[in-house]
Amino acid sequence: MLQKFLDQRTLHRGILAAAAACLAVVAGQSAPVHASLIISDTFTTGTVGADINGRTPDTTDLPGTTWAQNGYYSGGVYQDEIVSSPSSSLELGAEAGDGIALTGVTATNLELSYNFNIASDSPNVGSDGAGSGLGFFRNATTTGSPGATTGFSGVMVSMLGGVSLLENGTSDATATISGFNVGSTHSLSYDVNTTTGDISNLVIDGSAVTLTGTTTGIFTGSNITEFGITNNAGGYGNSFDYVTNAQLSAPVPEPASIALVATGAAGMLLLRRRKYCAR
Repeated sequence: MLQKFLDQRTLHRGILAAAAACLAVVAGQSAPVHASLIISDTFTTGTVGADINGRTPDTTDLPGTTWAQNGYYSGGVYQDEIVSSPSSSLELGAEAGDGIALTGVTATNLELSYNFNIASDSPNVGSDGAGSGLGFFRNATTTGSPGATTGFSGVMVSMLGGVSLLENGTSDATATISGFNVGSTHSLSYDVNTTTGDISNLVIDGSAVTLTGTTTGIFTGSNITEFGITNNAGGYGNSFDYVTNAQLSAPVPEPASIALVATGAAGMLLLRRRKYCAR
């Protein structure tokens, strides 16, 4: 009899734990997820010096489309080529940008990430000059001054650590990164919801960044026609941006998390049935 009691108590505790996990997920608390890649390009393959216009991403390309030029510096030559230094990467020249049409991509939640290195032959240390951006373009081949930020919605980081959330080239929200080291390689990632257009989970170099301003209603409709990367010269024609590991993915729950939710729901139903039968 005692063993039966202990077995029932253990069972009830297990059911309650699963039910609590289920409620946590339903309540919006964090649950294990993995990212299903949609586009991934490391820029480590291909001919050094080759322009990436028309390039197929070297790792993942679910839309089946290729990189297309977006913008150029009005006083110089468009530059978006694979280089061997500072590492195997994509070099974007002044006001250069490239996008990949998101044909057939219907995911509501998207995660963007890349590594970037901002450099300049003549940086202006007294103000925020050149910058690197990750986000979306409205359409392909948007060329001419003011260049690559025209029609760009996403996060731009300047050479002095200024962060701007742009909507079609206009800043909606800002932040500042303390001690930002220009000339070093940095990482950036963030999530967007294509239904609400909201941005969340902005992380730069492993630290969360809080934006001040409007962060909602940006990433919807025609604003997210192309996944894109861009360089803002900031008024300096000799700015460069070195990019690696550009990725667009769709975070999805781990199978174990889905099973946990199902188990929790079943446990809740079982407890409710027992309570009802005991009346």
